[in-house]
Amino acid sequence: MPRPPHPVLKAMLVCDLVIREEGTRKVSLIGVTHRISASRFPTTTRTLGVYAALTDALGAYRMRLDLTRLEDPTVTEQVGDLTVVFHDRNSLGEVTFDLSDLVLERPGTYQFRLRSDERVVGIVSLDVVQSLQAGGGP
Repeated sequence: MPRPPHPVLKAMLVCDLVIREEGTRKVSLIGVTHRISASRFPTTTRTLGVYAALTDALGAYRMRLDLTRLEDPTVTEQVGDLTVVFHDRNSLGEVTFDLSDLVLERPGTYQFRLRSDERVVGIVSLDVVQSLQAGGGP
């Protein structure tokens, strides 16, 4: 039996919130970002989402989202895992991850790596910076 095609990434974005409208199944991305500010670390995200649009996929795939801080690339945390079924290789498929309550240990550049059946499909970066607290310096 031939191997299923490897999905091709068309878009991958980090945002404050991903909403899928129940009736139309359309996706709204609220607060698309590449940066998070926090006054203290570790910090926990209230809401955070990762959206990926894929094509050239057919059948069932295990999709995994990993998070790595580039200053310490030996530590990778799995932050999402799901199975997705694509019915039409020529259509666009969408995958969303809700990352509410994600703990970020320290400032730095982080990467979300989306894997399909253990192969990297796409990467998106997120800068996490320390902000000034009200009434004083850092």
